[in-house]
Amino acid sequence: MRKIGFLFCIFVSIVCFGVLAEANYYEVLGVSPNSSQEEIKRAYRTLAQQFHPDKSTLPADQANAEMAKINEANGVLKDPKTRRLYDGRLENRIHTGHNFTGGGANDSKDTRFDYNKYYENFNGSVEIYTLDLLKRRMLATLAVTRGGKKGSQILLMLARDPSLAIRSYVLAFIMDRVILREWNDINVQETLETLAYDSSQMSHQLHRDILKAITNLNTVSDFRGVNVQEILKILAVSAPLITREDVLKTVVDMGGFFDRTNIQMNILSILALDQDFDLRKEVLRETINLLASMRNMETINLSDVSMGNTIIQIFTKDSSVEIRTLVPFYLFDKLTIMSENDRFSILSGMALDSHPKVRISVIHNVSRLTIGDSIVEKILNLFVKDTDWKVILELLKVAVYSDTKTARSITSQVLKDHPDVEIRNQAIEYIRANQNISDDRRKLLLRSCESKFKRFKNLFKN
Repeated sequence: MRKIGFLFCIFVSIVCFGVLAEANYYEVLGVSPNSSQEEIKRAYRTLAQQFHPDKSTLPADQANAEMAKINEANGVLKDPKTRRLYDGRLENRIHTGHNFTGGGANDSKDTRFDYNKYYENFNGSVEIYTLDLLKRRMLATLAVTRGGKKGSQILLMLARDPSLAIRSYVLAFIMDRVILREWNDINVQETLETLAYDSSQMSHQLHRDILKAITNLNTVSDFRGVNVQEILKILAVSAPLITREDVLKTVVDMGGFFDRTNIQMNILSILALDQDFDLRKEVLRETINLLASMRNMETINLSDVSMGNTIIQIFTKDSSVEIRTLVPFYLFDKLTIMSENDRFSILSGMALDSHPKVRISVIHNVSRLTIGDSIVEKILNLFVKDTDWKVILELLKVAVYSDTKTARSITSQVLKDHPDVEIRNQAIEYIRANQNISDDRRKLLLRSCESKFKRFKNLFKN
């Protein structure tokens, strides 16, 4: 035990007195000093997978060097005890002006650094990146406080700073000013868009803070003059998947004001084209939910309804059969603000889908709800020449076992008009044999009807 205790003391001494290489361990892992232990663990795992010599595309020496940095940072931060000691050391370096980015053109021990003079003479030079972290924070504060063209220029430079801590600081500082309406002629919009375009490692941490800021602004009708839609567009298009998922959550929670629906629909239309299957599925569901909620709004913008219909049309042509199959289900699961003509336009196109699963979904969902007998009839009549045996079985199932009389009548007629004589005669025979069963019996038989249809499969396959 003494030996273990002695080794631990040595390790703590190394951490506290800087035997390890000068680096900000939080920046190495791409997290903020306020991150939880779980967030630190996730960040380490993500980076370890990216830079592991067996998986990384980097040269072996470079990958090993990166892994050494990551392991060193994780070794300190994963243990709450050593993390507290490291945080104390880090805080001390901030207050004493000790450089914690490993040096720069302006040595941080120079206490005569004139911030005002640097600010006045600033000409957009990347020299600003060579200043230590504390000085860059002070310049960000000065830029926001004094504002104007020079302040905007400095903030834009710091919004591209290599340090996540600086970029987060810029975001927090300017959002405070936005909330207080103390803009000081700062180009807040351009700075926020620059931060949103961040594509560095662990950029989702900064993106999450941007979305939190937008959520806070959502309580104000005019967003304090910030073009929130443009920032959300940037994140929806260029951010990592984890951020795009957060964008969807932010957009869904956005409400309470008349003009929010337009923003929601615009961002949903972008996310509807996302490459991730699960995200697109969520976007479809939330679009339907939004269209359903619009029924309760006092004022409705018809252009928003039209955009919602356009998003649904996008999903009817989705590359995934599963998503296309879900469209009729979601569409009838919620009573949306869409007109019957809009529904017919969407479903009539899907009734001609190349995949039988999609066509079966249309039959099933159209027949289970009454949306107007004429619309139901028009859609089901589109299947009169369908020869896929699975589709025919679905029509037969509706014709015999549906609890909706209208659906039974229409599908029976569709099958009676089928051009294939064998299919038509076999279907008519089965419908007649079961036409007098009671509603209770019909519901009971519906559960086991698949097994009864097996004898028709060979016929329908032909």
